[in-house]
Amino acid sequence: AASLDAFPGASRSPAEAAAALAKAAEGASAAGAKASATPPGGVSRLTTAERRQTGSFSSGIYTTYLRALGTASVWSYFALLVLTYSTFLLADLWLVRWWIG
Repeated sequence: AASLDAFPGASRSPAEAAAALAKAAEGASAAGAKASATPPGGVSRLTTAERRQTGSFSSGIYTTYLRALGTASVWSYFALLVLTYSTFLLADLWLVRWWIG
C-alpha cells in the first residue's frame, strides 16, 4: 500500500493546500486570458476547414467500428437478435396451431 509520503504536497496543512490551489487557479486564469487574446494583425481561427469526401463508406470503416464495439458486444447483439426472432417465430407457430385447433 502506498503512503501519503509518496505524493508530493500530501503533508501540507489545509491552509497551505488552499493557498496552493488559489495560486494554481490564478495561473490558469492568466494563461487562459493570454490564450484567448486576439493575435496582433487580425482575427484568429479557432477551427480548421474540414476535408470533404463523396461516395460510399469503405469496408474499413465498418470493421473499425465493429472492433471499437468489442467482440462481446457484437456477439451479444447477434445472440439477442436470434433469440428475439426465434421468439417471434415460436409465437406465430403457436398462434397457427391454436387457430387451427
